[in-house]
Amino acid sequence: MGENARRGIRRNVPALAGIGLVLAAAFLFLFIAAGEGNGGEQDAVKRQSPAGLRKIRIALDDYPNAGHAFLFAAEEKGFLREQGFVLEPVVAGPGRHPLRMLAEGRADLALASQPDVLLARNEGLGVVSVAAIVRQPLVYLMVPEDSPIRTPAHLEGRTVVLSGLPVHEAVLATMLDSVPGGRPDVTAVAADGPYADMLLGGEADALLGADILEGKDRLEKAGIRLRIIEPMLYGVPRYYETVLAAGEGPLADDRETFERVWTALARGHDYVEKDPAAAARMLSDAGVFDGNPAWTVSLEHLERRLPFMREGTAPFGSQDKETWKETEKWLSGMGRIGASVRAEDAFVDLAAEAAEGGR
Repeated sequence: MGENARRGIRRNVPALAGIGLVLAAAFLFLFIAAGEGNGGEQDAVKRQSPAGLRKIRIALDDYPNAGHAFLFAAEEKGFLREQGFVLEPVVAGPGRHPLRMLAEGRADLALASQPDVLLARNEGLGVVSVAAIVRQPLVYLMVPEDSPIRTPAHLEGRTVVLSGLPVHEAVLATMLDSVPGGRPDVTAVAADGPYADMLLGGEADALLGADILEGKDRLEKAGIRLRIIEPMLYGVPRYYETVLAAGEGPLADDRETFERVWTALARGHDYVEKDPAAAARMLSDAGVFDGNPAWTVSLEHLERRLPFMREGTAPFGSQDKETWKETEKWLSGMGRIGASVRAEDAFVDLAAEAAEGGR
């Protein structure tokens, strides 16, 4: 974003600029508490790789939740084993991002947002999206239910707490830019504790970082009723909330491996989609989310998330060129990515290719 475009947002913390900067939020300690002394990133679920099976390391974008059900279903139902793999979920600690782990060879695949991929490529990371998992933004501006804030214009003089991810700063900036007559004067702060505590304690008037499904539920269980304001009504494009990314080099060197892994993961999603109740029971019985009370997959969360993971009759995971171009145009127009970052270079449509090959 250019200097003029940045006016109107004050920060009491350093600018949230790098894809590698992920500030500590309330859930982050869940990832690292079990193995802080091991150094580096920790596995969310430890699994021994049986003889003849190759571990496939997938960096998660959050603690295990309904959005990851297709991964664990592919493992628990044996779809990955049929292709010669065993799942090894890994997570990032403070200051680590799944895409950076991917670029450094610490993961084979990673979950991140579509804008994150373009921002990472702008920083020189050789990562590409291979499948779209969640097909629209799920992180909205949230305010207390009784708040007078109903549009971005009402944020004048207010404080907004952000997740620390650059994409969320871009979302807020775009919403503020949409206000006729000039951008409101807003203070943006990075989350240094649970969102709910910051809202209840009067440290913030709004938040942008939790999703409107599990994230909103967790906040409301903490004691604060929330109302959502949709970013897409205020200039934010309909980007993919979650994509599955791979390293450019490994993908070029061993494309068949990634194709086989995707075949298994797509079957995992098909299983979850066809029988969410059975999937929820299977994952619970398998103890996939044991270790913390929040690590659960509920039927309600699965059923609420599934509609965001498929569009029409298109294969699960397929990617749309126009969606990529719109997201590139958005970030480029804000000065977040340079002219060398092109949408057509940032994705490989394994899902569409697999569907085409299966006909």
